[in-house]
Amino acid sequence: MYSRKVVLRVSFAVVSLMVAFLLTTCAGGGGGSTSPSDVTDVGTVAPASMTASGVPAGNVPADMSTMKTDMDNITSSDPLLNDLSTTFKNIGSGVSGKSIRTAAPNTVGKVVLAFANAVHKDLSSSLQTQLNKVYTDVQNFPTTKSLNENLDLSGNALGTYVYLTKATAAFSGSATTTDGGDLVTSGTTNLKSAQAQASVSLVLDPTGLSSSGSAFKDFKVKVNAGGTASCGTATSGGKVVPSNFQFDYGVSGVLAFSFAVTDSGSGKLVGGKLVLTVSAKNSGTIVDPTALDESAAFSALAPSIKATLTIYDDSGNVKFTQAWNDITTFMTDMGGSSSPS
Repeated sequence: MYSRKVVLRVSFAVVSLMVAFLLTTCAGGGGGSTSPSDVTDVGTVAPASMTASGVPAGNVPADMSTMKTDMDNITSSDPLLNDLSTTFKNIGSGVSGKSIRTAAPNTVGKVVLAFANAVHKDLSSSLQTQLNKVYTDVQNFPTTKSLNENLDLSGNALGTYVYLTKATAAFSGSATTTDGGDLVTSGTTNLKSAQAQASVSLVLDPTGLSSSGSAFKDFKVKVNAGGTASCGTATSGGKVVPSNFQFDYGVSGVLAFSFAVTDSGSGKLVGGKLVLTVSAKNSGTIVDPTALDESAAFSALAPSIKATLTIYDDSGNVKFTQAWNDITTFMTDMGGSSSPS
């Protein structure tokens, strides 16, 4: 179950990360564009462009249930899965670490520092300079109340087996305070309004995977995401609270991989080539964010999606395809929860 959840939810996980990044920056700044949710479609990945799985056509799954069963044969000790798990644990540890929480005033700063710890240790001087600038600017945001950042992380490795063929991001932000002074980051006590804009473009390819012994023979991830968010404040019960939260975001992504693994029951080699495409977008206004519980907030912010999963044999013949246009069904079929946890 572990391997299937890790792999089949990678694309949606990236989507969720982008959405979280685009929306949580509201507390730390903004900009704006006319149609931020109209991101460029990343397209798909041709099965012929992926390394062959080596699995006989008759052993390639022809339905969702068989696909899940086949993928459950991949253990958590698989070199690629273990590398991804370690990398994201490092990021998670960095984001939640006390020293980083103390040093950085908001989510963006935490993510920047955590990412700096997660990417390959041989950071280029250009990348280190970029990350240092972003971190410094985020630290100074309460005073400057403005951000305008661009990052190009292309050409670096994420962990051992993931290469950032393209990894660019841009985000800007601004905030106004009721008293014209520095922004109080311990709450919204003097925040008047804030707005944010962000965009991300990713292309991930394998590096050194063929000699790793992994069940995965090849993979590619492509993501484009963009959006804006803004909010004002209101006084409720003597406290300043966020109000009139407006958002607009869009994501286009594709996850493709080929794999081969021995079935624990039959002893047969099973696997094939899988391509999952996802597009998601949403926009709206939440007049009183504080009135929403976690479930209601998820319903308001969750995107409408279009997703398609196609399984091919090594000759490029389609063995199975399924489409979704509902996020709840999609997440359930992918083996995950459709509600916040």
